[in-house]
Amino acid sequence: MAVLRNGAKRSSFVPPLSRTMGIKAVVRMFRRLAERSIRYSEANLTPISFIGIVGFPLYYFVWVYLTPGQYENLGLRMFGASLWLLILLRNRWPEWSREYLPFFYYFSVLYSMPFFFTFMMLKNDSIPVWQMSNLAALFLLILLVDWLNLIIMFLVGSALGWIAYAATTEAWGGGQVYVEQLAIYFFALVAGSVMNYRTAVINKEKMQATLAISGNIAHEMRTPLLGIRTGAGGLKNYLPALVEAYDMAKAEGLPVKPIRSAHVDALHSVLQRIQSETDYANTIIDMLLMNAGRTVIDTSRFQVHSTARAVQQAVDRYPFQSERERDIIQLDQSNDFDFRGNDVLLVHVIFNLIKNSLFYVARGGGSVIRIRLRRGEGFNELSFFDDGAGIPREILPFIFERFYTSNKDGGGTGMGLSFCKLVMESFGGSISVRSQLGSYTEFLLIFPTVE
Repeated sequence: MAVLRNGAKRSSFVPPLSRTMGIKAVVRMFRRLAERSIRYSEANLTPISFIGIVGFPLYYFVWVYLTPGQYENLGLRMFGASLWLLILLRNRWPEWSREYLPFFYYFSVLYSMPFFFTFMMLKNDSIPVWQMSNLAALFLLILLVDWLNLIIMFLVGSALGWIAYAATTEAWGGGQVYVEQLAIYFFALVAGSVMNYRTAVINKEKMQATLAISGNIAHEMRTPLLGIRTGAGGLKNYLPALVEAYDMAKAEGLPVKPIRSAHVDALHSVLQRIQSETDYANTIIDMLLMNAGRTVIDTSRFQVHSTARAVQQAVDRYPFQSERERDIIQLDQSNDFDFRGNDVLLVHVIFNLIKNSLFYVARGGGSVIRIRLRRGEGFNELSFFDDGAGIPREILPFIFERFYTSNKDGGGTGMGLSFCKLVMESFGGSISVRSQLGSYTEFLLIFPTVE
């Protein structure tokens, strides 16, 4: 119990809800670290898996038969090899387990490099060959993870290696040498962190330059698009009269240049198509600029809005390229609920999900996009389902990362779904996805209830 200034006593008891929220915050932080780590190493997952599978058992026989007398542990090595074997076979994991891949990868790297090599070096009295092995593992870790995870993994893994060494050893023979070499390890750690951080800064500067160029290009594109739309609107007022005059002249047998009837019929709708295409182009420009330009969302002006109204507005405003695209969307708004946020941002979230679903429905030959609202206890849901081509299981953990795209046709920017995640988290909610390749994809948007 603590005594306040007014004489009242403040209880040190932490409510269960506060403890739960604290645990959830820690889990979310660890998830971000794990996803950041696996995203950074994505291109090297398969090569590093082969290195772990082959290297762990191979060097057991190298040290046992070429330099006998060292401490070795086949169980630890086979455990490390099995970790990397599972990562190599990640595409065959059950669907329910795919969300745990970042955590599993994080543990595998931490175990295989800082923990294992620190423990083995200490158990072998820090002989030169294990000093070099430990340093090589540190440099591999520098290449494999970003600067923040590099620091965390090295410190945590090394500490766990020391704990395991102390728990299994009576006479500490290699500890003194390890302490003497800490300056070298910390130099490599700091140098690697600086280089990795510098790489992150350069990538951020590239992103800012790209955004600036995108804004200029968008501005230059809007001007001619506006001119085209204005011209089409003006022609729409007079073209029907000109077509009618042509029909009358042709009926009276006047010497007018003949136009095929199909072309004449097309003139009645061409202006509407021009206006629709310019509206579509402007909407896409708006989406790209909003997706790319938002990294932080101001929540001070959030208000309560109807989810069904925002969804309906998004569907009405989206520039579908055909009536078939519009017809495959099915809305179930019978369980409307309110959310606290910005309705314009939610409209653009729906824009991104519609665009994404239309792409995969067309690729997979699907026939339906179903948007459904559901109320729950403590939270509400917006389900966005399509029966399109589905998303490969191995890329599901990364689709909400900024600039990540699986669109091999070059039409994706990798910013849409990351923008959706940013918006939903600013609302106090979340967005998740489940998918089966060749069958379906469902995005689930979670909103906290509004009293």
